[in-house]
Amino acid sequence: MLPKKFTELMTIHADRIVAHIAAAIRENPRTSHYHSIPAPEIKKRIMGIFKNMEHYLEEGDIEAIYELYRRFGRTRYYEGIPLPDLMYAFTLVKHHIREFIKTHMLSDTALQLHHELQFLERTSIFFDDVFYYTISGYQEALLEEAHKRAQHPID
Repeated sequence: MLPKKFTELMTIHADRIVAHIAAAIRENPRTSHYHSIPAPEIKKRIMGIFKNMEHYLEEGDIEAIYELYRRFGRTRYYEGIPLPDLMYAFTLVKHHIREFIKTHMLSDTALQLHHELQFLERTSIFFDDVFYYTISGYQEALLEEAHKRAQHPID
């Protein structure tokens, strides 16, 4: 397990980090389908990612992440969020978290540096898994919808 100080630091600064990420998502041309979603809803979703990441980093519970983000992908499909927008929004979240970590965690010892690098690596693995499971759920919903259309073609 990683030292708890890393997740505690993220929790202390979560509101500020989330506000920066939400603004980036609402302003970035690659996430245009999120621009009409109210800022409080985007912040709520980002805060959920924080909580899930914290749970994953502390518990290593990959099964919970699998099911949660598979459903997340399905939901975003049915909301009409294009997959590229969805993945770039996650990329912005990952980028902002990594930048926060890199600027706020200055090590004094080799052991601290090791823990910081380990935290960055685990964070990266978390997002890799989130990307995969979200895309899997999105694709499941897409294929279900295609199957329904094939079963009931419009005359």
